[in-house]
Amino acid sequence: SSNLKLMNLSVSGFMRINALEVDAQGNHIVISGGNAAGKTSVLEALFATIAGGSAPKLAKPVREGAKKAEVKVDLGDMIVAKTWTASGTRLIVTAADGSPVANPQALLDKLFGRFALDPMAFLESRPQDQLAEVLSIAAIAPPVAKVAQIAGREIPAKTGETAADYMMRVCGDNTGELYLERRDAG
Repeated sequence: SSNLKLMNLSVSGFMRINALEVDAQGNHIVISGGNAAGKTSVLEALFATIAGGSAPKLAKPVREGAKKAEVKVDLGDMIVAKTWTASGTRLIVTAADGSPVANPQALLDKLFGRFALDPMAFLESRPQDQLAEVLSIAAIAPPVAKVAQIAGREIPAKTGETAADYMMRVCGDNTGELYLERRDAG
């Protein structure tokens, strides 16, 4: 569904988190705290759960002293729950009415590919790559008018070209049309 929103997040025994309950009800939330308070653990819990089996394997997902880690993410239309124990992980995806989803990993792959990004990889990438990622996820149309305003001439988008592809073609390092024009002009 395109209307998925974080309704509720429940985390226990995961990394630095003993227990956490967030009742977001689709609203924006702010995660704040001092160093080592567990802010990154919250992001990792969301990422590892929503990505399901596609998430990178975590070295120590279970909090020290806990027997298991559990994360439950209520997205309104579906609920994704993941449990880590010494014997492995378990992923359960159900519809809002509680009925099981037939192929949960395929659903999560589709959801993850459309709406999410790896927050750590995103923060470590170049600003222009961050822009391309956000444009891709948000499915924003190529900003032809804005580029024309900045460049002083229109560079039309190609049929079916995404905003990210357009920006790379027009402005990309060492390859973009505007970059090459500026380089050639000295």
